[in-house]
Amino acid sequence: MVINGEEFLCVISEIVGVGNIQADKSTHGVYMIQDVKLVPIKHPDRILPGKQSEKTSKSSTKTLVERLVKYLKGGFYFAKGYDLTASRQRRINFEAKTKKEDCSNVEWLACDSRYFWNKNNYQGFQENKVDIKWYTPVICGYVGSCKETFGD
Repeated sequence: MVINGEEFLCVISEIVGVGNIQADKSTHGVYMIQDVKLVPIKHPDRILPGKQSEKTSKSSTKTLVERLVKYLKGGFYFAKGYDLTASRQRRINFEAKTKKEDCSNVEWLACDSRYFWNKNNYQGFQENKVDIKWYTPVICGYVGSCKETFGD
């Protein structure tokens, strides 16, 4: 992500489990983000849009980074090995379509952009053909779970 013309990699550093999803004969943990670290990425040979003067930039960038970290602490969720952005129906339709075609980025392509909160952060990864395992679609909102037993 770019903040005041500086690039940062957002790393999830603390999570708490909030439930599980049973899908495709597998169980996937769902987690709420508790803390993140924004790691600056230095590119001395590249000038990014929105670059401010050095004096103003350091102070305002630090403030924006602190606000973003605070914002991301709570209300953001992801699942390991499962895309929370796509409904079951969307996944079924996508899987049917991909059986007819050769698609290497299956998880990425199945994502629903309306719910993939951090999709813009991954455009650089996608453009550079970084392996899909490094993508973690994050949703913003609420995730709750309950266990029900039906019948006797």
